[in-house]
Amino acid sequence: YTNYSLVITDTLSDGLDFTDNSVKVFIGNTELYPGYYCNDGVLTIDLTSALANATADVNSSEIKITYTATLNENAVIGGAGNPNTVSATYSNNPNSEMGGSTDDTGTTPEDKVVVFTYNVIIDKVDENSNALTGAEFKLEKNVNGNWTEITRLTVDQAGDTFTFKGLDDGEYRLTETTTPGGYNTINPVVFTISATHDATADNPTITELTSTLDGAIADENAGTITAEIMNQKGSSLPSTGGIGRTIFFVSGGILVAVAGIILIIKKRMNNAD
Repeated sequence: YTNYSLVITDTLSDGLDFTDNSVKVFIGNTELYPGYYCNDGVLTIDLTSALANATADVNSSEIKITYTATLNENAVIGGAGNPNTVSATYSNNPNSEMGGSTDDTGTTPEDKVVVFTYNVIIDKVDENSNALTGAEFKLEKNVNGNWTEITRLTVDQAGDTFTFKGLDDGEYRLTETTTPGGYNTINPVVFTISATHDATADNPTITELTSTLDGAIADENAGTITAEIMNQKGSSLPSTGGIGRTIFFVSGGILVAVAGIILIIKKRMNNAD
């Protein structure tokens, strides 16, 4: 071929919005700069010119294409997920030097991948599992070893039930930023979300959804993880090594000293007799 055509077409689901200027293409370790555009959720990447001008060995190197997209209000939680399909149109006529016209190309079968997302639902309760209002929460995710804030939910947004939407697999930390009046603030709760998928199926699905959140109930079909977070009334016990322990040691020392004094007095009284 004097001209080799290769065009990638990726169709996003209604629940995904393409992120502008996010396409990255590599052949081996060499980055290419192809032409591309996204129209009504269909991303088209034309590698024809980029491959013709590539300095890397086109014939023996892997081509890697990445882009990013964000979930929107149409995203499906759990269940069927948010699919996108991709196919490649390529030169397929060895008798044509140009190899780029419609009659000279073939198209691969579509391949489907699915983006799954989940909701975490927190019911705020007291020690008797009664609904409790007046709390606010901050949710963070562990991103490369750093806690990154995902969202905050306030009383006006949530009441006694807090729904954190659009989460994926990973480690999270839930912090109570406002505590209901008359109750103790809970310690930050660290938990994970894990899911397994039937990735080799024609229509990939979630096979299992789990979480380390204490008492969590997971529903892979609905894509939800539900748990209760409890606040208690009363005074908090001092932490280990805190002032409570110091008072314990001081009080114990005083008792020992008093016992020693009493023993000495008794001995002196016996000697006096």
